[in-house]
Amino acid sequence: MFFFSNFRMQKEMTRVMANELIDTKLLFDTEINLALAKDPTNEQLLDIKNIEFFPICAFDHYYLIVYHLRNWTYEIIDNIDRSKMDPKKCYSEKPKILHSHFVKYLHAKGHVGISGKVKKMKPTYLNMPWQTRNNSIDCGVFLMRHMESYKGDLKSWTTGLNVEKVKKSQLSLIL
Repeated sequence: MFFFSNFRMQKEMTRVMANELIDTKLLFDTEINLALAKDPTNEQLLDIKNIEFFPICAFDHYYLIVYHLRNWTYEIIDNIDRSKMDPKKCYSEKPKILHSHFVKYLHAKGHVGISGKVKKMKPTYLNMPWQTRNNSIDCGVFLMRHMESYKGDLKSWTTGLNVEKVKKSQLSLIL
């Protein structure tokens, strides 16, 4: 597993004007290269066994995009139940921009075959029992638990998070 701490680039990456996409791509590449340089044990970013985590902060809300390079899928993991909403309205262009930058990064690093497979991926929006409809305050706590506990298998995933019926915040439950 590899975690990209890309909170710094989120504000810059969300600019979607055509002439600014080149700038966000450069920022994306720089941030990934810095992350890989900091952890020499994870230099094999594209080890097919890996799951790549991209934490996202947009509109003061945190969620996670996860790439599985073994089974060629990518998922959007969000604590808010968006099953009855149009994902494009919820996430705007952010997943699409991240996906484009990731594909181009892989290609530029010489992983042409992998970048071609990643390019064909379509996002899956995970539905989980602990998703909320009324709690948008604890999204950072949910993000951290998702990153700590998700191993790529939804069926065996346990987070320790409670369903929304509990009135306490998730933060108070894990402290």
